[in-house]
Amino acid sequence: MFFRTKTIKATRLVQLVESFRNNEGQPRQRIVASLGDAEIPPADEKSIARAVGDRLRGQGDLLDQGLSADAAQWVVRILQIIARSKSPHPTPTETVDGVLVDQIATENIVQFGPQPIARAAWRALGLDQILRNCGLNTAQSATAQLLVANRLIEPVSEWALIGRAGRTALPELLGVRITKTTKDRLYHAGDALFSHRKTIETALRDNQAKLFESRGGIVLYDVTNTHFEGLCEKNPKARHGKNKQKRNDCRQIAIGMAFDQRGLPLAHEVFEGNFSDTKTLIHILDRLQLNSSECGGLEKPLAILDAGFASKANLALIRPSSGF
Repeated sequence: MFFRTKTIKATRLVQLVESFRNNEGQPRQRIVASLGDAEIPPADEKSIARAVGDRLRGQGDLLDQGLSADAAQWVVRILQIIARSKSPHPTPTETVDGVLVDQIATENIVQFGPQPIARAAWRALGLDQILRNCGLNTAQSATAQLLVANRLIEPVSEWALIGRAGRTALPELLGVRITKTTKDRLYHAGDALFSHRKTIETALRDNQAKLFESRGGIVLYDVTNTHFEGLCEKNPKARHGKNKQKRNDCRQIAIGMAFDQRGLPLAHEVFEGNFSDTKTLIHILDRLQLNSSECGGLEKPLAILDAGFASKANLALIRPSSGF
């Protein structure tokens, strides 16, 4: 910046002027402030102009400029004039490869990170074909994928997923339109997955064994429970039982999960909330009738259980029928 003195109709006019380059890179000048016939000290003109420019760019500090008291007062006065002017001070525009940096704006920002990973896992496990074999169409399969990806990335309810999904790239990737009625489609997709869960789990167990080369003969099994705050009158499996979170006042269901030695899921089963843990074992092992080729060459798979399952009565019950 610099000061320029002009004479208009015999009247002296002092202007603070800034040099810049336009969008085409051509040198131009613009008036930052008109100061009338101000008597700027000639010896301080350069330092005053530099100090004003630095302050406008948020870089200046009057105490660090080495200004005289009179020059510092002129800086404050000029800044006040600029602040009162109708047009704000046009600071130079930074250009990077022809892009005006200070004019870049963002909108509709979505998360795009874990979603492609979830899609890649879905495809690698062949879930589209598995669901087609179960009778789900393309739209239902996409909705199911949205539901599953939500469980993997940031678990929320189906109702909360409507707002959450719109802040991610997944609906656009899947071609799923998110509306308030999406909640019902999500519920239907969850019901469809549950109704075909045995077929899906069997196919997944085979696909993940091929994908991860995890033909092993070890099965890890345990049971947990989850409770509900309401009466659950339409849920026949919601019963009062011994709750692991000490919420014996609430109805609950029990969930049995089986994993292989790598922690990959093999099967699950949902039981009544008052079902004894030891009685769940035979149900889950019946689901896992593995042959010797699926057991790493072992004659029988090896089941690893919590000590609570290893009662004599339970072992006597499962050994003849389970093949473990």
